[in-house]
Amino acid sequence: KPFDILFCGSDAFSTASLKAVLDAKDVWRSLTVLVPHEKPVRVKGSITSVPCALSEFARESDISVFQVPASGISAYELPEKHLHPSPTSLLITASFGHILPDTFLSHFLPTHRLNVHPSLLPRWRGAAPVQWTIASGDKETGVSVQRLVERGKGIDSGEIVGVRDGIPVPDDATYHSLLPSLAEVGGKVLVDVLRSMQKGEIQGPTQDPALITRAPKINEETARIRWTEQSSEVLLRLSRGISHQIPLWTIFAGQKIQLIEIASSGSSPAFASSAEVLAGTAVLDRKAQVLRVACAGAGADGTDVSWIAVTRVKPAGRRAMGVMEWWNGLPREVRAGKYITL
Repeated sequence: KPFDILFCGSDAFSTASLKAVLDAKDVWRSLTVLVPHEKPVRVKGSITSVPCALSEFARESDISVFQVPASGISAYELPEKHLHPSPTSLLITASFGHILPDTFLSHFLPTHRLNVHPSLLPRWRGAAPVQWTIASGDKETGVSVQRLVERGKGIDSGEIVGVRDGIPVPDDATYHSLLPSLAEVGGKVLVDVLRSMQKGEIQGPTQDPALITRAPKINEETARIRWTEQSSEVLLRLSRGISHQIPLWTIFAGQKIQLIEIASSGSSPAFASSAEVLAGTAVLDRKAQVLRVACAGAGADGTDVSWIAVTRVKPAGRRAMGVMEWWNGLPREVRAGKYITL
C-alpha cells in the first residue's frame, strides 16, 4: 500500500528528496513535513523569521508543514496517523538537523524509519558529510539510505537499504557545487527504496565498523588555521568544504582575521628565501596584489613550506576587503617589514 509519510528536513538536499517522493505518486498516500524551528533574524532593521528551503517548497506544493517547537523536538505532537506503528506509517529524514529521541522513533516500525545521507556510509557518519568529503580529498562519494536506529546504537549506524556510489568529487569541488548532484541522486535512491519496500524486497545489510569515519559539525575551531600543521593543499580543500559556513581564520596582531578568498600560490615567491620563512610567514606581492602565506610543507617535493595566495580578508568587526586595502590600513611599522607573521 502507499505510505503515510512524515518527512523531516530543512535544506536543498532534503528538498530534492521530498520532490522526488512527491513526483512518485505511487509510493505515498499522504505527506506531512516537519522542519526545524524558524529562528528570528534581523533583516533591514526589523526582526523576522526566514523559512527554510524545504518549508518553502512544501507550502508551494500544498503540503502541510509543521515546525519543531521552540522548546525542542520532544514537544512536537505527532499527527494521529503517526501515533502508532503501522506498515503504512513511514518516517523519512534528510538534513533535518535534529537527533530524534527514542520516544519519537518508537511511533514507527524499526523498518519504517529512513534517513537519506550524502555519503557512502559508514564513511562520514555525522552532521557534515559533504564538507568532510571535500576537506579530506575524497575522489568519489555517494548517497546512502539507512534505517534510523535508537541513539544508543550510534549516530548514522542503521542498516543500509539503498546506496548509489561512484559519484566523482572534482578537484575544485565546493560544498555548493557538489551538493546538487548528491541531492538529485538521493531523491532517486529514496524512491527506489520505497518501491522496494512496497514489494517486500528490501534488505538491510549492516555497516562495517572497520570503515567508520566521523563528520562532526563545523565550528569555529574547525576553521582555525594551524599554519605549522596544515599544508596549502589541506587548507585549500578545507576552505572549499566549509567556507560557506565559516571562513578560515587566523590571529594577526592579537585580532581575528578571516581569509575570505584564497588560492594556490604554487612555488615559493622568488623574493622569499625558504631559509628565511617559517609556516605562518606572510609576504606581500605588490605586483600581483596578493598576500602569499607559507604553510606546512606539502611533503611531496621535500620543501619545508608550501604557499597560498590570499586576495580578500575580513578583519574582526569590519567588512570584507581586498588584501591591498587591508595592508594599506596596517600600522606603518608593520608595512615597513619584509615579512609579517599570521
